[in-house]
Amino acid sequence: MKKITDAFCRFCQGMTAGIGMILLVMSASAMMIYGEMFSKGHAVGMTQAMLLMTVLISAGFVAAYRIFLKSGKRVAVILFTALVFLQIGFLMFVSHPMAISDPARVQNEALLMVQKQHGQMNMQDMYFQRYPNNHFIVVLFYYYYKMLSFLEIHKVWVPTVALNLVSIDIGVFISWLTARRFKGISFANVLLGLFILCPTTYVWLTTVYTNTISFPFVMAILYLCLRLHQRRENMRREYKLWAGLGTLMAVGYWVRPTTIIPIIAVSMYFVIRFIQGETKDSARVCLVKAGLAAGAFVCCFMGCFGLVGRHIDRSRLSGQFPVTHWIMMGLNEQSGGEFSRSDEAYTMSYPTKAEKQKADVERIRERVSGMGALGLLRQAGVKMYGVWALSDDDCFGKAGYASNFPVLYPYFMGHSNTWYLLFMQAFRVATFFFLLVSVLMQIRQRKFDISFVFSLTFLGAVLFFILWEANRKYNVCFMGVYMLLMADGIERCFRYVRGVEHNRAGIRERLGVCMAIFGVLCFGLTMQLQIKTVQGQEKTGENVVYHCRNYPDSVPVNTVDKKKTGQFKRRVVMEQTILQGQRIEAGDKEKITINFEVKEKNLSKQGKNLKKGLTKAKALKNKIEKPSGRKEYRVEVISLQSRQKLYGRKVSQAQLDGKERLVIRLPRARRDSTKGYLVRLSHLGKKYTMVPKVSRFPDLNPYPYGSLYINGQKTSYDLSMSISKKHKDIRV
Repeated sequence: MKKITDAFCRFCQGMTAGIGMILLVMSASAMMIYGEMFSKGHAVGMTQAMLLMTVLISAGFVAAYRIFLKSGKRVAVILFTALVFLQIGFLMFVSHPMAISDPARVQNEALLMVQKQHGQMNMQDMYFQRYPNNHFIVVLFYYYYKMLSFLEIHKVWVPTVALNLVSIDIGVFISWLTARRFKGISFANVLLGLFILCPTTYVWLTTVYTNTISFPFVMAILYLCLRLHQRRENMRREYKLWAGLGTLMAVGYWVRPTTIIPIIAVSMYFVIRFIQGETKDSARVCLVKAGLAAGAFVCCFMGCFGLVGRHIDRSRLSGQFPVTHWIMMGLNEQSGGEFSRSDEAYTMSYPTKAEKQKADVERIRERVSGMGALGLLRQAGVKMYGVWALSDDDCFGKAGYASNFPVLYPYFMGHSNTWYLLFMQAFRVATFFFLLVSVLMQIRQRKFDISFVFSLTFLGAVLFFILWEANRKYNVCFMGVYMLLMADGIERCFRYVRGVEHNRAGIRERLGVCMAIFGVLCFGLTMQLQIKTVQGQEKTGENVVYHCRNYPDSVPVNTVDKKKTGQFKRRVVMEQTILQGQRIEAGDKEKITINFEVKEKNLSKQGKNLKKGLTKAKALKNKIEKPSGRKEYRVEVISLQSRQKLYGRKVSQAQLDGKERLVIRLPRARRDSTKGYLVRLSHLGKKYTMVPKVSRFPDLNPYPYGSLYINGQKTSYDLSMSISKKHKDIRV
């Protein structure tokens, strides 16, 4: 058995090293993607700049390790305090938080449970029918908001973001504890310094969801594994740790099912140690410890199950998605394995879970046979590229769903973020380089210490997202794992460099001079390339300066309040005020995009007559279903400062783009100003074929944008719209 477990461990380490090498190459070439996305033809220059910066910061990490050799708890306190202040500064001056998509649904449902639903989840909402994995986090938010309500705190957004910050920082602190147990406090302080520099520590502060809240649970499981491995406790305390490990596993799994990855890694590690005879305990004692962990897991798991059951009616839970749905979605070549609304609609079209599973399995077989072996490998590569190699983790798009952006927003998340983007990607490349060094040195040592658990967890995370839906933001909960491996790789590189210094006289001084010269050269070349790239990017950049709250979750205005549905059987005037816009410079040009839902095609008479004799497919092919030019709304945009009418026109379905949006181009600004707008939509006809959309979750409103009035009555919603600004040096 020992030979079998040895071979298995070698295989896992070799596979981790292979995946690390692939991710290193992918991340090194990722600026080609970013270059095409953001800088229009500067992909090569951006790649060169990023690689030079990677070499510079990698050498800097190894050189800076010497500074932390004699650091202690005082340095740790200073670093952790600096991290917290930087996170708060990021929230205040860089990126405004905004609840969107899944987080908005979860938080809004928890608020409604406190305010209106008497602690019961709305099982008529198809979202909670489809995704029962979010029931537990809704219940946790419910109790959190209930506590805030008891304390007379009714504006929940700041406490919600504070909960997210605390969750991330607890994860960082547990990572520090793990590193201190692993290789001492100096090594732990190096890890803390890496967290300060890591962009992922900051960019997801604005999104409060299971990917950040599960981070401390992942690291706590690995920390307890390390403590139990080192056996520094007495037997009674060790038994408590085993019970605590089972409890953390159960709660962590309920918070986010991906916690199963470190659970499996830790379980496999202890089984391998027992088989190889590395534990000093007898088989009976090992069974007692395993029984304690398993018993605590089962008891806590059933307790969480019962807690959720108090807030939902499980007899009405019939439309949940099976596991096969996410596997089927991960095989979608058109979406790159990411979320697909067509796949969601396909699974939803079947009423029961058994029928959904059968249909998903059938589509999985079709896609696997259609792609073949090469297609599957290509799909796996695409998913690895998106989830791990691209350093933004989808934060740029999510950061744009806000308004009144802070002064530093354009330089970190907006159109002028080239420097930050280059640093983000360079840090990601350096991460995979040092991670690869760590794994290769583990293989070279020919022994399996606790670092094997970290590499096994990372391997499981990568394989999971190859199999599952490739959601880029969900790797955040594994940040502590790959940062530990990165710090381990830096430490091993430093020991190698120090060994070279001891063996060769004067080599340290020469290395220092060479590194200084190389650093200046890299910085100079990087700066030159970046200046060119920034100039090119600013010429093509378009910065979103306003989004309505919960922008992706907008719904038709006549569906948000059933009492007001009758209003839309007659003419309606909607007025949206935007009190304070982003600062406009002379020469800038803005456009306003308003989202509609087309309820029925308003065909021209010619189209109706021709369609009678043709099938729908032929009608579409011959472009007969063209909307008529009958005007349905009069749209006006008025400046709140000067009361000048900037736009006024009657619009019809024919003027909507392919995404059912009306794009309004405002005149170029004549002078610098800070504008506010009044957007007025007046219905002209007797029938509504196109209905404006509004924000869906008004209670999750972190910023006062303005108000939406319907026939003079103030509502709690915002018109679903965005304002984009093009700079004065762009010709439009």
